[in-house]
Amino acid sequence: MGTSENIRRSLGAVVIVASICIADHAAAQTVVREQVSNSLGADFAAVRKESGRSDRWIGYSFVRRMERGSMVGTFAIGGSDHHVELGDWIAGRVGPSSPKEAAKRELDNLRDEDEIVEKPVAVLVRVSGSDNQISRVRYMTMSSLFDPDGLDLHWLGEREDAQSYDLLLAIYKEASSPKLRKSVTYAIGFHDDDDRVVPFLKNLASSSDEEDVAKAAVYSLGNQSGTSVTTFLADIARSSRPTAIRKSAVYSLGNREDETSIDALTEIVSDAAVGIPIRKASLYALANCAAPEALATVRAVATRDTEVELAKAATYSLSQVEESSVPMLLEVLRETQHAAVRKAAVYAIGNVESHDAVEALKWAVGSDYDSEVRKAAVYALGNIGTDEARDALKAILSN
Repeated sequence: MGTSENIRRSLGAVVIVASICIADHAAAQTVVREQVSNSLGADFAAVRKESGRSDRWIGYSFVRRMERGSMVGTFAIGGSDHHVELGDWIAGRVGPSSPKEAAKRELDNLRDEDEIVEKPVAVLVRVSGSDNQISRVRYMTMSSLFDPDGLDLHWLGEREDAQSYDLLLAIYKEASSPKLRKSVTYAIGFHDDDDRVVPFLKNLASSSDEEDVAKAAVYSLGNQSGTSVTTFLADIARSSRPTAIRKSAVYSLGNREDETSIDALTEIVSDAAVGIPIRKASLYALANCAAPEALATVRAVATRDTEVELAKAATYSLSQVEESSVPMLLEVLRETQHAAVRKAAVYAIGNVESHDAVEALKWAVGSDYDSEVRKAAVYALGNIGTDEARDALKAILSN
């Protein structure tokens, strides 16, 4: 009995093969569409066993609610230049798009890009032909770029979240390397299943001895909802876990951008027991939120904190807030008692090419009592280099 017949009998389905050739690839690639009705785990196992001894991809999709403009996961697989959108490749649309087609897609992506919609997300599993072992797991939206790297793709269609989680958990338990377990953790973390996904991620974040796996779990928790997740991430930030994992918890809190997460970060900034590295990371995360209450905390640290290193970190964080960085940095210049912090503010202002930046630096040259700060302001004017900045430098010379 041939391989194809085994697949048909084991899956009880029709196999449709659409041959797709991509220019310059050494061999033709195919998308094998498995029209199946069994559980995802059983279908995956059958295809993995019966689809030959060559390397191949096995993929499926599940639906996730996300912003219309979201592009998540791996944007390209493989090293060649032959990238097409994954959805196009599966459907057999691999030729170059016309300008009109490309324009329509871009407009569709831009239309209400913050609107929450249901979008299909693909999971792609690479199986090695030599030993039939899983070597890679990736997830991506269907509009992400994909290079099959000369391999066939066996497509198992759209599946339920619960079946996807069960399959990925089995792959995680089978995985023989931390790198593969990290990839599977990211893929699991993108599912909406609070009853199983969140406990799985929490367990890895708090107990895994593999730092990259724990960081992946912490990052993925940032995509999950609920105040209990916020509390857990704050606890990880304060825990005795390695610093890299604790920082990941802080950045996940910042990415959540909700009121409870901002409150948690504010408390961490004020907690001397967590240490300077975690407090600094919390300042960056708060500035990244850019919410008024978050920025108020960062400004307060920059202008009034007695710990110079922390105040400098807060000043740098303010410089990353593009729309209003100069007024806030000028506030630091005028209010902080630390010359090192004022100098940091001057250099940050010098990276902004605007009228407000030149005026702030002119104020520093004429008003700051520390000669090093004044000299730094002169250098910053030279860095801006606009006509207005040049005039300011000439005025300094004449005075």
